[in-house]
Amino acid sequence: SMEPLIDLSLPFPFISLNDSAGNKDVCEEIYGKEIADELKRLKVFVVGAGAIGCELLKNFAFMNIGIGQEKADGKVSNESGNNYKGQPSLWKQSDIENGGLVVTDMDHIERSNLNRQLLFRQHHVGQPKSLVAVAEVQKLNPKMRAAGLTQKLSAEEAVAEVTYPFSPGFWNDTDVVVTALDNVDARMYVDG
Repeated sequence: SMEPLIDLSLPFPFISLNDSAGNKDVCEEIYGKEIADELKRLKVFVVGAGAIGCELLKNFAFMNIGIGQEKADGKVSNESGNNYKGQPSLWKQSDIENGGLVVTDMDHIERSNLNRQLLFRQHHVGQPKSLVAVAEVQKLNPKMRAAGLTQKLSAEEAVAEVTYPFSPGFWNDTDVVVTALDNVDARMYVDG
């Protein structure tokens, strides 16, 4: 029989990703092997690590999205391209080219955020939202491969910054872009 998906010993009912022995992928049982493997290999760009961004990251962690996966031959995929200057794309630089998440948010955690952003605690106040969100979501799913950035996402930054991480190569290598924004300029840039 299948083990329960909800562990009632935890403070709130988090989904257990593996059975008690740690050898069964519950997501694979729910979605089937093909879909579970595809979710693991996704390269997801999350723009915004506020209330909605934190909720999305939590859900991605419990769905095993972006935890990476080796190919059948045991080798890590090396399909990410280079950016327009011939440099490796951000996916390759972050060593998450075979599935993972890149999270960006230039804001810092404020005390007023604590009641609506579930990944943040009092001791996080003053720290960058994206960096803390990545660290905390990796506690929920230690297999999750993610990089947190604090860069502003805008057309002006892309033109002015030679080392801008969101190069054309980055966008080409990204499978899914998720916006959790309250900034109209950034939303227009992502949508454009």
